[in-house]
Amino acid sequence: AETANLTISNFNSEGVTVEKTVFAGNGFNDTAPVITTGQLGSVPSQLSLSPVSLTILNFKQDLGNTTVENPAGEQMMLYFDGKNLQMEKPLITEGKLSVYRIDGQLVNQIKLSPDTKSVDLSGLNNGIYLVRVQTGNMYKSIKILIL
Repeated sequence: AETANLTISNFNSEGVTVEKTVFAGNGFNDTAPVITTGQLGSVPSQLSLSPVSLTILNFKQDLGNTTVENPAGEQMMLYFDGKNLQMEKPLITEGKLSVYRIDGQLVNQIKLSPDTKSVDLSGLNNGIYLVRVQTGNMYKSIKILIL
């Protein structure tokens, strides 16, 4: 285990909640690592890191209702089945799917047609990604894990 000291400059932590996600195994050859997620009470100044793990802190600020609905009043619904990103509701117009690595780097962008129901993401390397689907003024983002 390691202890990390965190110093965040020029950041207003007022009204911020921190979600901590840990991806950890029992050793470098563990084939069944576990993901745990929890809320921290505040922005930490120190963080204990488990051995053989990846820890992600997601800082969220309450900005009120940020849900964007399509003209029909239905929210976009996405889920990842381990290989494909599935869209349970059809897109209203053409759109785009953007895949970002956990460090924020864009790794893939795909144009979507209104009849797109599934996108194969099996070509991605193992890791954690943020997938964003945007159509018109509506968007939805989800985190996915590729093993």
